[in-house]
Amino acid sequence: MYTGYGADKVYVRDLSSGNVLGTLPPMTSLKVYAKLGNWLVIGYNGGYAETYYTHVKSGTPTVLYTGYGVDDIYVRDLSDGHHLTTLPKNTSVKVYAVLGNWLVIGYNGGYAKTYYTHVQKGTPPTSTATSNAVSGDSNEPVSGHTDNIVNKPNLNYQNRDRRFQVPRHDRL
Repeated sequence: MYTGYGADKVYVRDLSSGNVLGTLPPMTSLKVYAKLGNWLVIGYNGGYAETYYTHVKSGTPTVLYTGYGVDDIYVRDLSDGHHLTTLPKNTSVKVYAVLGNWLVIGYNGGYAKTYYTHVQKGTPPTSTATSNAVSGDSNEPVSGHTDNIVNKPNLNYQNRDRRFQVPRHDRL
């Protein structure tokens, strides 16, 4: 017997019929009691069930990397994707897995997911670089990490027709 975790979505099947009983989200802790060919006997709902061996890794998840929020981090439940909370920009997070376009992050003593574009590897830029880049008050070069700074087009306000004019993309 050993403890493992779901490497991806774990399809749980009935031992005798093989019918699907349910699915468990990635990173779910599992007790593995036996291996029968390519199938693992796991504890499920107070009894036993089986899953294919590729869905389970032994031990506990390891951190792939530490990153930070390049903008607000929308934290979602691994099972159904509902919104749990929003972490502010520059919050440090531990990334445990990449599942398609989603990152599995440590959250509240367990795991959750966020879309990959919200997190970058490494440490957040210095507060000076962030404040200069956001305020746009200076044309001086920004010191520190600047690879995440996105130049946004200027919006020209026209008093006579009270509309914002956005430059066409071919003129940027």
